[in-house]
Amino acid sequence: MRSSERSSHKQFGSASIDDAASVYLQGSYEDQELANFNSEAFGTTDWNSQHQDRFRSVDAGVRFGKPDGKFDGNVSFRYAKGTSEIGVNSSFSGGGSYPDLDTELTGGELDLGYQVNSKLELRFRLRYEDFTSADWALEGVAPATIPTVLTLGANPYDYDVVVTTLSFRYSFGGGAAKPADEPEAQP
Repeated sequence: MRSSERSSHKQFGSASIDDAASVYLQGSYEDQELANFNSEAFGTTDWNSQHQDRFRSVDAGVRFGKPDGKFDGNVSFRYAKGTSEIGVNSSFSGGGSYPDLDTELTGGELDLGYQVNSKLELRFRLRYEDFTSADWALEGVAPATIPTVLTLGANPYDYDVVVTTLSFRYSFGGGAAKPADEPEAQP
């Protein structure tokens, strides 16, 4: 078996507006190509496969906080998509392309915090995620569908989820720790 691979990857940055708020936009893409050369006859390379994978993602949002430190939060959105293409050439069975493998993720998050006092913080989070995939190796394969495979059946992932949390954090003990170079107050 012999293989060759080529890959490229790029990522973009983010920017801050000021101390109380920032807007960010991040994105990335990745392209990969892979070729495998194999043998069914144990001597010559009589079949090969070509794979091309493309991944794209973007993440955008706003972070904010009031200068008095009472409120802070983050609102974000994310999107990702992946596609895999597979082609096969064989001297025994011909050649052709398999159906594409696709995944897609869309989601977002709302995160809000409120500092009640120096010891108590309340936080609320709401997160949504929608994920779908198309996988020809799973779709339509039910128990005993293929003569040489016995399976319990499976479906490609496809879900929507909403998660909410309400939490609090309470600090026990004294006030904030003093830096080592700050002198103690004298009575």
